[in-house]
Amino acid sequence: MIKRYFYLFFFLFLLLNYIHTFSKANEIKIIAKIGNDIITNFDLEDEKRYLIALNKNLQNLENETLTKIAKESLIRENIKKVELLKYYDLGQKNQFFDNTIMEIYKNLGFESLEKFKNYLNDEKLKYKNVYMKIEIESLWNQLIYSKYNERLIINKKDLEREILKNKKKQKFIKFTEILFSFDKKEEINLKYDQILNDLKTNSFSEIVAKYSISDSAKNSGSLDWVNENILSNRIKNKIKNLNIDEVSQPIIIPSGALILKVDDIKFVKNEINLEKELEKSIQYEINNQLNNYSIIHYNKIKNKKIINEY
Repeated sequence: MIKRYFYLFFFLFLLLNYIHTFSKANEIKIIAKIGNDIITNFDLEDEKRYLIALNKNLQNLENETLTKIAKESLIRENIKKVELLKYYDLGQKNQFFDNTIMEIYKNLGFESLEKFKNYLNDEKLKYKNVYMKIEIESLWNQLIYSKYNERLIINKKDLEREILKNKKKQKFIKFTEILFSFDKKEEINLKYDQILNDLKTNSFSEIVAKYSISDSAKNSGSLDWVNENILSNRIKNKIKNLNIDEVSQPIIIPSGALILKVDDIKFVKNEINLEKELEKSIQYEINNQLNNYSIIHYNKIKNKKIINEY
């Protein structure tokens, strides 16, 4: 009889301990408050899954680094969403959003939307939530264009001249970027020295997560291949002597200070189609300027917000 009571007591003890552990693990915690909006630990875990689903390279990061990226991503999304609600009705179906989704799932190797939805389901993500994220980013870009397109400065003659410098041999570079903000110019070299010091013990992707304010931080700072000819002279002068895996000096741009790491270099020999190359150069320059305006506009809004992180 005593033995039976002992086993019963032991079972109850284990059960209560399990319930306590389970409830603690599933406890909702506020990790950030932006105005009246909150971000919870559940939101954070969903964001981690979302970021990894769209970029598997992120799963190689340490959890602390990934957590920082996800938290910053959620804060940016919340601030953008609140701003967009002043101009747009969210939750509307749009062919442009659908095309963006298609581009994403095709880049991930999926042949159809249905297969992409199944993939998201396997990753414990809801398609409607992913669609909303794409909608926010797309509308944000639309808002930035509507506000700043008249300020874009494109010098076609200069771009054409740069393209024609190397008719038969073009140099393409793949970069990873860190974009950081500063209040005074003296801060630039101090932060740059900190970054170089951190690189002695950390990977560049971890440094990106720690310092970069660019949306590219979601992708570990990785950028697409770019034709050297279409880079601005300011950037070209800073990277022209860099070899693979080397890091540039800070480059001052309107949205902050930019540091570029050369990931790879390739040379392509071909006859240039001037019209097509000029079109690419113009689009690159437009995107570059709009990206700067996007960061500047976002920071203006963010600086007016009361953000508490826990």
